[in-house]
Amino acid sequence: MLFLVGAFEAGAEESSPSQKAPILKDFETDYCTMFSEGTSESPNAWKQCCFDHDLRFWLGGSEDQRDLADTRLRDCVEQTGHPKIAKAMYYGVRAGKHSPIKNKYQWGWGWDPFEGYKPLDSQQKEIVRKSLGKLDLSDEYLKKFKEIYNL
Repeated sequence: MLFLVGAFEAGAEESSPSQKAPILKDFETDYCTMFSEGTSESPNAWKQCCFDHDLRFWLGGSEDQRDLADTRLRDCVEQTGHPKIAKAMYYGVRAGKHSPIKNKYQWGWGWDPFEGYKPLDSQQKEIVRKSLGKLDLSDEYLKKFKEIYNL
């Protein structure tokens, strides 16, 4: 199942003529890419943890924010009562950073153009604020998310 939200583009007046305005592609998630979303007893046990991780990967940001996304995934899965699975997922996403086999969900995949590990600039943050408003996120979750990204 994919969850999508429309793309946003910065206005032409917000970018210099020589620089392409950033576009935030549609958000989508397959939740726990190449991994189960839970156990046979609880099939969606850590699905929300993967959603959060996918949302952070879509937005990208600094290397510290990447580290935080991965540790949050581990901690979230651990809180579901599955510490061994949490550890396996954590090491999997950390190793995936160096894997020659890539899928489209790499860090910062939502941005065109993608500029690597760097904090979001003010123009990108405005695009993110508008885009997050289109997602069906709880007020509490959205507030915490915005605090982490200083939105």
